[in-house]
Amino acid sequence: MSAVQKTQKDKARTNSSIRKAATLDYVREMLRELRDMTDAENEQFITHLIGMAYLATSDVIRTRYANLVSGNHSPKEVRDGSAFQGR
Repeated sequence: MSAVQKTQKDKARTNSSIRKAATLDYVREMLRELRDMTDAENEQFITHLIGMAYLATSDVIRTRYANLVSGNHSPKEVRDGSAFQGR
């Protein structure tokens, strides 16, 4: 494999990771909103389940994509890719 092919493959892998991280970040934000909604309706069991899904998603983002998402960006910046410019 040439150096150019390796670079292209690495770039494609990074772009795929960025998309996955952005998708998971969006899912996490939606789970947080759902959790807040069910909590406001005093649905404790559903709130608990959604909260667990929120925590699991946060753990995946932190362990797999910590190098891509520093936590200083809004979900919109992560989704539209502006959080990753200059990387």
